[in-house]
Amino acid sequence: MGEELQPAARHELLSTIWRCLCGEDEELDAACSAAARTGLWQLYRDAAAPSGAAALILNLLESDRARFHNFIRQIENPPKWLSGLIERSAEFDE
Repeated sequence: MGEELQPAARHELLSTIWRCLCGEDEELDAACSAAARTGLWQLYRDAAAPSGAAALILNLLESDRARFHNFIRQIENPPKWLSGLIERSAEFDE
């Protein structure tokens, strides 16, 4: 993921990671989560992209909720679907 990819290829890669994390096999899900966590900072970099697909993955993986909520509130011009997540992150501060 650290290499430059065409936007469509990066989106497909992120979609594949998402599907792996949302499977029905708990043991496989745990292995996929552990593997995906090794690229957590890359996911943060990609989460600011217009598609925001990496933000969904981070929402599943990130155990430091304060860091995650702070990060998503900083995204400029987020996709509309991410707005609800950003609004919920404001509740985190309350």
